[in-house]
Amino acid sequence: MLSKSLFAVALVVVLAVAMLTARAQDAFVGTWVLDPAASIVPPGAALTAGTLEIKNVGGGRFIAITETTAGGMVVRNEITYAVDGKDYPFTYTPTMPGRPPTTQSIEQVNATLYKGSIKMGGQEMMTVTTDVSGDGKTLTQKATGVGQIAGLSSTSVYRRE
Repeated sequence: MLSKSLFAVALVVVLAVAMLTARAQDAFVGTWVLDPAASIVPPGAALTAGTLEIKNVGGGRFIAITETTAGGMVVRNEITYAVDGKDYPFTYTPTMPGRPPTTQSIEQVNATLYKGSIKMGGQEMMTVTTDVSGDGKTLTQKATGVGQIAGLSSTSVYRRE
């Protein structure tokens, strides 16, 4: 009788862990809308709107970020990557002539936190952390400049759509 009770408890624990793991794997996936009022960006880089889409694709993720600047310019960045710490290229629309290739590497710290590095022309330009709140409703991305842009930082806050 005791072994049946232990089995039942173990089964509940396994199911709970499986549910939490599935929820954590999906914590980032979805459509997020920029909250400009809660975001902090360097002077001259203000955004009036933005959408962040994160999808599971194959063994990795696809991200598309569409942002509108205070001047009305719409920019879209896309990247398909694996969470493995390797560099993956960005694509930009509109393209920027003469801009060196931009890559990002991403590693998972825990179920709701990723850290990454953005490089231009192979040189690290910023580190990024992306964190989903405990309730799964807010995604916060913090970028910190390194090297030539050390001292610059931004915090972009998104709300789940």
